[in-house]
Amino acid sequence: MGDIKTKIETFGQELIQASGAYLYKPAIYHHFVAGDCIALPRENCPEIGIGPDEFDCSGFVIKSICDVKGLRPSDWPDQVRHVRDMWNDAQTEQVMFKQSALEAGALLITQKYYDIGDQQTEMPGHMGIVLTVEDETVRYIHASAKRGRVEICKRRIPTSYMGAIVSLS
Repeated sequence: MGDIKTKIETFGQELIQASGAYLYKPAIYHHFVAGDCIALPRENCPEIGIGPDEFDCSGFVIKSICDVKGLRPSDWPDQVRHVRDMWNDAQTEQVMFKQSALEAGALLITQKYYDIGDQQTEMPGHMGIVLTVEDETVRYIHASAKRGRVEICKRRIPTSYMGAIVSLS
């Protein structure tokens, strides 16, 4: 058990390091470009927002993980392309992710409400890489489409916080 925890902590530090290379790169809303990937995913959905020129939140995390692992983003499995896919994978502890404490190197997941059919559904909607956690304040790096760039954010743990996950593989 200790060996796995050490590997996860080491990977988390490497992930933090790798993510810094994309600070201030342009960020986009994936669904504005790719369409509604929940209801009708497009064929090119996996490539949109995964860099190197612009990122959506999950594309930024995927690119950073791929950098650490020496992979190309095209090697990343399409079935875990979005934050909701990564969150769902962690809930079932399938292959790639597992739930974690909110700590440096973990992936912070926040919720968002989506209109699906005629009702609003709460789902994982945004993610970032945790840099530090002190008391009730978290510092994380994320692709902020609202601000149009990858940036570091420091704030109280958001009310929309769903949980944290870490990469296993």
